[in-house]
Amino acid sequence: MTTKLEIIGPYTPEHEGPFCTRDGKSVRILCTDRKGIPPIVGLAQDGDMELIVIAGSDGVTKTMSRNYDLMNAREVRVLREVWLPQFENGDLLGVPMNTKEKAEVIREANRCVRLIHFREVLEGE
Repeated sequence: MTTKLEIIGPYTPEHEGPFCTRDGKSVRILCTDRKGIPPIVGLAQDGDMELIVIAGSDGVTKTMSRNYDLMNAREVRVLREVWLPQFENGDLLGVPMNTKEKAEVIREANRCVRLIHFREVLEGE
């Protein structure tokens, strides 16, 4: 199961986590009681690196772009979608592509007649 963070509102100290930045980067809060101002120190995931985020008690960053303001978040499930090229005889090319554009390139290169789109459906939908 794949998940992503969804922003549910501005930072509040009562929220137990998870947290993210305004632009969606996951944040690991290290402390909320730093001596001095601002009191919140966290690490924002940015690719393979973690960036230090320092914010006031309201979650607003004082020295960085507003994109790094802290936000309350929750994990939500991401439904999977894949495309598979299909040959004229009905066989599927066994390498699923996660974008239609990539699948179209493979379809043309292998002289497949169409793309079949598979989308995960949650129980009850």
